[in-house]
Amino acid sequence: MIPMDISVFADEPIQVTVSIPPQKYFVERICGNNIKITVMIVPGANPATYEPKASQMKILTHSKIYFAIGVPFEKVWLNKFKTFNPGLLIIHTDRSIKKLAMKGSLHTIPKDRKDYPGGEMEKSHYHATSLDPHIWLAPSLVSIQAALIAEALIKIDPQNKKRYRENLASFRIDLDRLDKNLKRIFKGIGEKKQFLVFHPSWGYFAQAYGLEQISVEMEGKEPSLSELARLIKDIRSMGIKTAFAQPQFPLKTAKIMSREISGQIEIIDPLEQSWLQNIEEVAKKIRSALDDLHLSQ
Repeated sequence: MIPMDISVFADEPIQVTVSIPPQKYFVERICGNNIKITVMIVPGANPATYEPKASQMKILTHSKIYFAIGVPFEKVWLNKFKTFNPGLLIIHTDRSIKKLAMKGSLHTIPKDRKDYPGGEMEKSHYHATSLDPHIWLAPSLVSIQAALIAEALIKIDPQNKKRYRENLASFRIDLDRLDKNLKRIFKGIGEKKQFLVFHPSWGYFAQAYGLEQISVEMEGKEPSLSELARLIKDIRSMGIKTAFAQPQFPLKTAKIMSREISGQIEIIDPLEQSWLQNIEEVAKKIRSALDDLHLSQ
């Protein structure tokens, strides 16, 4: 339960900290202008290995709330944040969400499987080693997180609860509109639903819209040269011509693969702060890649 005895003054901006840039957008949608937000993981950084800077830790001492989301670096740092700022209220915005198993890459599927690699690869085909933290990439899950953000802000600033509730309602309308638009984008995609990524960030997005994410790496680990050669052969047989990479990871393997499959690299950023616009743009890029996949058959 969130404690009830925390208060802020009406003329003071609420100071909060979040883990990743998309959360900044979520909090801004609920709060409006009465807020100062610090983002721990700076643009371009890897949320699996990030270490906060001294300047960020100093700012953290003034934060009322830390909105956690379940990214890997939090496992190490949340307790340290609490030690550094004993009054910090940590809200786990992922607490009500059932997480998916993080799927392994295509090169983990046994070669003796009769259905390898054709057809849809059901979850039993993958080797899962951990839970997928990327819960901010599906609109329905963002709606859950937004409600928890609003609840926390109302507890520390009850005099503005009407504004927070109205902003939450407005945000949820936009999320519902986005969800319907994405469903329209992926309507009629047919049987070929696979899109190739290098880091498996888009599992919840894929699940929400009937797609299948195929990953080159797992938990930041790239395939060996022999595995990569086998993977390239399989991707060729599937007709995939687009490899989706993200700016937080090196592009060396992506460039090799795109050259070998006579394809192209598209950058899609799961940590883009302009969240609403970014999700729609990513959907259009994936739909375009799926259309190319059907044309190649």
